[in-house]
Amino acid sequence: MAPGMKAGWYVRFDMHQTLGFWDGEAWTDQTAPSYKGIQPSVSSIAGGVILGSVFLGLLAILFGSFA
Repeated sequence: MAPGMKAGWYVRFDMHQTLGFWDGEAWTDQTAPSYKGIQPSVSSIAGGVILGSVFLGLLAILFGSFA
């Protein structure tokens, strides 16, 4: 996990379809099954926003060059 990540439940990429509890410094022994519909983490939302912004910027450049 990234330094400074808040304590909470996150997807454990080293454990297939499993959530783990991050205590702010390390993973605990607490786990839970990961189900569709669980809210994504803030970092994944931010990554999607950045990727979407880049895509829209490229579209604006592409269509701006045809105007």
